[in-house]
Amino acid sequence: CLFLMSPARAEKYAGEFLEIGIGGRGEAMGGAMTAHTEDPLSYYWNPAGMAYISTLNLSGMYADLWNGLANYSAVGITMPLTGAVLGANWVRLGVPDIQRHPDYDLLQFPMVVGDDTVHSVQEYLLARGAAPQGMFTDNESAIFLTFAKQNAFTLDLGWSYFQVPIELPIGANVKIINQNLGGTTGSGIGADFGFQIRFPLSDVFL
Repeated sequence: CLFLMSPARAEKYAGEFLEIGIGGRGEAMGGAMTAHTEDPLSYYWNPAGMAYISTLNLSGMYADLWNGLANYSAVGITMPLTGAVLGANWVRLGVPDIQRHPDYDLLQFPMVVGDDTVHSVQEYLLARGAAPQGMFTDNESAIFLTFAKQNAFTLDLGWSYFQVPIELPIGANVKIINQNLGGTTGSGIGADFGFQIRFPLSDVFL
């Protein structure tokens, strides 16, 4: 299996935009959401949390990042079915108006720029006024397909009055990731699995 998987490697920063986070609550808590998330945005933090959703939900967010340098958005739907919860969500990061400049290490000097002959990168930039050769955009997106299921049982340790109700939600994501950078595209697929364990401390201490 490891031999078959060896070609399926990603570059260091592939899908890095998914590290930004989702939702005001999760961002305000610094991402400390894995243990207790239980809303439609659980697909990002821990898919098991979606098992607590009991009604149809539509969710979304939009944010301008880094003083308008990039825009970040998410939208999705979560739908409970008999005994399970399904979700489909889309997350996107867009960076418009990126300046295109040549690889200055590959420039051959001397060269003619307009009416001037330049002999260095500094002279080249002065002759062009550091103007870009054009603009391009970066679009990165991911589709999350989520399944979650609630499991509940009573843990009986055989002692008097020692029966503890346990909730054990589980969840899984399939992620389809795509990036388009200046006309060059790449895509990949990933998966997440999560669970939570909940029990009332009052019963334990009693």
